[in-house]
Amino acid sequence: MFELETARTIIREFRETDLPEIHEVLSDHDVMEFSSAGSYSEKRTKDFIAWCLDSYEKNELSIYAIVLKDKSIVVGYCGFYIQNIENEKYTELSYRLNKKLWGKGLVPEACKKLIEYTFINNGFDKLISLIDDENENSIRVSEKIGMTLDKTVDFILGKKIKMYLIKNSIKS
Repeated sequence: MFELETARTIIREFRETDLPEIHEVLSDHDVMEFSSAGSYSEKRTKDFIAWCLDSYEKNELSIYAIVLKDKSIVVGYCGFYIQNIENEKYTELSYRLNKKLWGKGLVPEACKKLIEYTFINNGFDKLISLIDDENENSIRVSEKIGMTLDKTVDFILGKKIKMYLIKNSIKS
């Protein structure tokens, strides 16, 4: 079972029992405001967990739970999606956090650990994040984890979105 640890978090595979905690995050309009998927229903959250579990079984990159160490509760996620942007495949770093914990540095802490692990163990040259211009919180997170604005790209239904990029400085 995949698990990483930071000072305040554990990054681990989702479990079916995580449904109430991650649904609180994914059903929150404020958290999902800039998501192309919008807020999740309970069924969609169950499907999300099932997709994660399936990807773990297949040994694919996936999304992982962010767990607060001191309370042992799931407060969000970080992980990867494969995106096809302008006919090129990219590995996108994605993250969500319970809004009660915004501004405490938990997402940058977890993402930095996951990025380091991924660059060392998967050998990627780069990772991206796709961020709406108005999503100031995610822009700050991307900058804190070492990403820089690369370009503006066409995304879903022709929507223009900013692509932030981090290159693998670990790879020799």
